[in-house]
Amino acid sequence: NDVAPPTLSCPANTTVAANASCQGMLGTYSPTSLSDNCAPTPSVEQSPTPNTSFTGSQIVTLTATDGSGNMATCTFTVTLQDGTNPTLTCPNNIVRNNDTGQCYATVTYTTPTATDNCGVSVVTLHSAANTASGSQFPKGTTVVEWKVTDTATPTANTATCSFTVTVNDTQVPTIACPGNITRPMDADQCTALASYPTPTATDNCALPSGQPQWVSGGAGHATGSPNSSATFAKGPTTVTWRATDAAGLSKTCTFRVVVSDTQAPSLTCPAAINLTTPSNACTATTTFAAPTFTDNCTPTSGTAVRVSGLPSGSAFPVGTSNVVFQATDAAGITRRCTLTVTVTDNQAPVINCPPSVTEQGAGTPCIKQMFYTAPTATDNCDGALTPFLLSGLSSGSIFPAGVTTNTWRAVAPSGQSSECVFTVTVNCPSNKGTGTTGRSLTLSYLTLSPNPAKNAVYFTVQGMSDRSGELIVLDALGRVALRQDLSEGDQTGQFDVSNWPSGLYRVSLRTSTAIITKALTVARD
Repeated sequence: NDVAPPTLSCPANTTVAANASCQGMLGTYSPTSLSDNCAPTPSVEQSPTPNTSFTGSQIVTLTATDGSGNMATCTFTVTLQDGTNPTLTCPNNIVRNNDTGQCYATVTYTTPTATDNCGVSVVTLHSAANTASGSQFPKGTTVVEWKVTDTATPTANTATCSFTVTVNDTQVPTIACPGNITRPMDADQCTALASYPTPTATDNCALPSGQPQWVSGGAGHATGSPNSSATFAKGPTTVTWRATDAAGLSKTCTFRVVVSDTQAPSLTCPAAINLTTPSNACTATTTFAAPTFTDNCTPTSGTAVRVSGLPSGSAFPVGTSNVVFQATDAAGITRRCTLTVTVTDNQAPVINCPPSVTEQGAGTPCIKQMFYTAPTATDNCDGALTPFLLSGLSSGSIFPAGVTTNTWRAVAPSGQSSECVFTVTVNCPSNKGTGTTGRSLTLSYLTLSPNPAKNAVYFTVQGMSDRSGELIVLDALGRVALRQDLSEGDQTGQFDVSNWPSGLYRVSLRTSTAIITKALTVARD
């Protein structure tokens, strides 16, 4: 029996060109070699069969069968190859006028269309990025190029197309002249050298160098930046300037220079006068002369007249007073100057305190409610003033043992102030005593911080090593704002004043043998 299979070799991998539908057609393929140990020659079959269409790639199998039915196979690959370039159609060339106020035109166009037998992979802008549809195209002509790539493998096919975008500058430049100018004639002349801001010009595109340019008006013109100048005759003169852009478009502007006698006379007032009030007076008397003036035209000099303010020899009030003088030349042109007279009140208010008083205290702790006549005050300018208590206790307060110094102040509206002082002394039994050990007992130290205070007040006590005490705070009317017991020994503590009204308070540290009193100010912002 013949049991040996035939032998065969397949052709190498091959390619087939794609048709218009991007498909390939299999041909008829034969082995490159075929043999068998016995006759007859083996038959060969192809799968898929010839004329079969495919896309991409296709594996083809050849099968050889000998006369005894023994079989052998081999395979190879047929790959579709697209050799047809895509087609790309650009829009027609585009012509646009510039956008208003710009040196470019915003241009939109239809994206080029592409076709291909196997399919378009991507259509891309091949020129500069600022040439895409909707871009701002500058003045002049810009070439726009697009490129298409198809989906062929292994090497893609490409095609390009291009068109132009032309932007024309049709916008006339703008030019701005200064407003009409009035100049006084030069001294003893009928002309004037006038300087004015050089006209400015703008354009949607950059103007050529040297624009704008003077055209007419005036003599001996000197152009420059930021100012130009020329000599102008008496009366009105029309000055013309022109701006011309790179496209040859131009625009003119005009203004007038009027030369006239507008020179005001020269006038200087006397130096300022500073005075102080005499004793018990609220005014001061002074004299002065009216100033003289000079002018460029006849008459060349004269005396100014007073138009407001007190005349010379008047009693001037406290503060600053203005005396205004006016000079008028032959053309009716006027100038004014001001003389200032300043009167200073250097007399402080007069304040009178009641006499100091001494009373006997009682109770434990030893205190005394005291009443006294309120101080009075007067000012040379403002009359009666209302003094206020600066430190100490008000009338009707509960005064502690010892001496309380009461300071009152009167302040005039001018800011000057005066103070007076009187004392209230409360005599009590001795503030010293003898404890059970026979030692002399004194209270040596009490501090308050901060002072003035807004919220919390911290206190420090020393000298209470062998006795207890009490901390009492009285307001300006002598009412008890705080009462706090203290134990023996040196110690610190605090109390809250955040809800207390602003004002002066008296803080007393009292023991069985001694009293220390401190002033505390509570101040709000």
